[in-house]
Amino acid sequence: MRMAGIAASQVDLVEALVTGLFDDASMFPPSQAPLEAALGLHEQAGNSPWAHALSALLLPADLLGSLPAERRVLGLDGQLDVGLIIGSPADPVGSRGEDLVDVAVRTQVDDPGIRLAALEVSDPNRPITAVIDQGRRLADQIGVDRLAIEVAIRGMDASETATQVWAVTKARREDDRIIAKVRCGSTDPTQVPTAVELAAFLAASIEHGLPFKATAGLHHPTANLVG
Repeated sequence: MRMAGIAASQVDLVEALVTGLFDDASMFPPSQAPLEAALGLHEQAGNSPWAHALSALLLPADLLGSLPAERRVLGLDGQLDVGLIIGSPADPVGSRGEDLVDVAVRTQVDDPGIRLAALEVSDPNRPITAVIDQGRRLADQIGVDRLAIEVAIRGMDASETATQVWAVTKARREDDRIIAKVRCGSTDPTQVPTAVELAAFLAASIEHGLPFKATAGLHHPTANLVG
């Protein structure tokens, strides 16, 4: 990609900053694309001028077993990095990750082009330490490069959020695959965090030097900028 009026060095810097920055969440709200459509869209994005910014295709964990057959139907045989989602309130399937290890093994035998790159685990109804333990156990069993632990911030005061962030920070010191995850929006307006709740998460993460990813934010940022 090249931008008119911008020096090549500046373009290179922008490209370096955004490389691998965006996961593909087309299967989740608001688009909620079915698996076949999501695979096609991901393939298109991978051939676009912004391909360098694209990271893993986020997939409800309970749909992993369907992936090889869908790829064969579409004639796709290149490498596909997949991020598996467990427990997300935005998951149209409601994946709980049951039998995930066996399914992961079969999937990669059926389609060696599929690489399980990331695992994201969420459960606001359990202590964050239990979510971390579940995530680490599954990450070890299926083999991923990144494990994102969602920190529940909606309805939490700053001290509660800080306690959760500290738990994820301690886990990362033992396992550098671990990062935090924060939900910035929701299809349910009552579950959208306030600016204060989000700020508390950001402050605690920055204080501890904890890397994190954000989810459920703007889905059409350029439209908002130019519209």
